[in-house]
Amino acid sequence: MKVEVLVATMHQSDHHILEKMNIQTDAVVVNQCEKEDYEEINFNGNKIKFISRTERGLSRSRNIALENATGDICIIADEDIIYENNYQETIKKAYENLPQADIIVFDIAYDNPQIIEMKFGTEQFKMGLRRAMQVNSVRITFKLNAILNNKIIFNSLFGAGSIYSHGEENIFIKECLKKGLAIYYYPQKIATVCSTTSTWFNGYNQKYFFDTGVIYYELFGGTLYLPFAIRLLLRKRKQLKDSTLIQNITAIVAGKKEYKRRKRKNEEN
Repeated sequence: MKVEVLVATMHQSDHHILEKMNIQTDAVVVNQCEKEDYEEINFNGNKIKFISRTERGLSRSRNIALENATGDICIIADEDIIYENNYQETIKKAYENLPQADIIVFDIAYDNPQIIEMKFGTEQFKMGLRRAMQVNSVRITFKLNAILNNKIIFNSLFGAGSIYSHGEENIFIKECLKKGLAIYYYPQKIATVCSTTSTWFNGYNQKYFFDTGVIYYELFGGTLYLPFAIRLLLRKRKQLKDSTLIQNITAIVAGKKEYKRRKRKNEEN
């Protein structure tokens, strides 16, 4: 069982990121920068594909990594991750214990104590849509064949550097569930997320809620998107200092309407 890390990064001038992230397995690194290039290097006995691209968008990087992946089990990664020394063994053990799993979600930690880590408990369990929607991308590992055989990719409209700034992992997970893939949680830590400046999150502003309207419409459809979005607004109300509830609901509805027009135009073309 070969484990492979799929890294999305930007503006790397050398291969130092491999040491920084404590990569101890094969990896595919997609580096969005100012050149087109492809390298294969040996890093501590592991095969690293280092792919440089001028195009932008996190989901595009993830899809390029998928196209070039060869591992049995793949890990979604960003450049601000530091992996545990035993991450490969932890992941292999989880898939041996859960052979029915297509996707396994692991624990991560944050080096910033102000960030509250999402806890799923101390027991492994099969995840449904509600719990899976709380998963961020760097917790996700998957059997590559399960993803490729079901023709699942990341929606390039979503994610940092794309039209809609977030939500790509949620849409990816929903597509996996729609195709019948089994998702499990396994209560072991595989990595720590380092504090960095977000490339997409600039606070709970109008753009955030506009994009949220799009994401929730894509996830839940025209009937349920607004109740779910309002629930998010109520959870974040203490952090909404520069806008009113009505303004944010208006942004959410505007996002949904714009996205419907975009989808209709694409279908007509």
